[in-house]
Amino acid sequence: EGTLSKDLHRLIYGVNAYTFRRCTLCTDDRFAGEILKQGTIDHMIRTAIQLGTDPIMAISMGSICAAQCYGMKDRGAIAPGYIADLAIIDTPHSFNVEAVYKRGIKVAENGKALFEVGRCSSEKVIDTVHTDKITPDTFKDKLQDEFAAIELVPSSVATKKATAHKGDSLSKVCVIERHHATGSKGIGYVTNYGIKNGAIASTIGHDSHNIIVIGDNDEDMAVAVNALGKSGGICVVSKGEVKAHLELEIAGLMTDKSAEEISEIHDSLLAAARSLGVTESVDPFLSLAFLPLPVIPEIRITDSGLFDVSSFKFI
Repeated sequence: EGTLSKDLHRLIYGVNAYTFRRCTLCTDDRFAGEILKQGTIDHMIRTAIQLGTDPIMAISMGSICAAQCYGMKDRGAIAPGYIADLAIIDTPHSFNVEAVYKRGIKVAENGKALFEVGRCSSEKVIDTVHTDKITPDTFKDKLQDEFAAIELVPSSVATKKATAHKGDSLSKVCVIERHHATGSKGIGYVTNYGIKNGAIASTIGHDSHNIIVIGDNDEDMAVAVNALGKSGGICVVSKGEVKAHLELEIAGLMTDKSAEEISEIHDSLLAAARSLGVTESVDPFLSLAFLPLPVIPEIRITDSGLFDVSSFKFI
């Protein structure tokens, strides 16, 4: 269960008294604001209970089942010889966490951390975006009358291979290699994204994390990519103007800003993206981040071009 992938409500009905000990809960690719407001595994436990799962089964899948799956034999009981990693909750049905203990030491209470996190140097992983100057001509292409396009699937990381035609209402997408300034790029088209009068660029693009940019005009696409600078991040542009920008100075993927700061910036990014008409059923940024991942069916875009996952070849 993540910001984009909403799978728990489909998968939970395979869980019963016979299967739950072989099931674990997992959350990934969630934005900081959602984690602040909802949580992670605790949110999944509450959701599973709300969907009718027995509370003890749901709690087990978020705790002891995962520990046993990964061979952590020193966890899973409150007894001598076991590590005292404990979550104190109000009731199993509501599962509100009141306190957390790590190795017997209280580390959080009422949603607040009782510890401080030290800072480390990120000098070796800053200024990681290396490209030549991007211009509107970077995105010029020669369209045939009929061509393959990427169809986004709502609330999913999966895509479908669609047949598109010149004149269809499509979003242009481009992946640009950004680690060694090779100039390598791939251009394609996406359905169901819906962006109008603007572009969105990001250095988050699983798993190679090149630059990915999507838009409805080459000029805004160029402005969005150039606005990322050497640091990288996420940028929303309309009519040549940067509407919202999140710098991700650590490898173009992370930042040392607080979760509260990031949540506020992300809200402005989301508002800017929605103002450009990005479809409500897709996440403007995570839908983009998964488009270059050439292992999830059916069709993807990399800096080498469109990739058909089913046949495992470029097209």
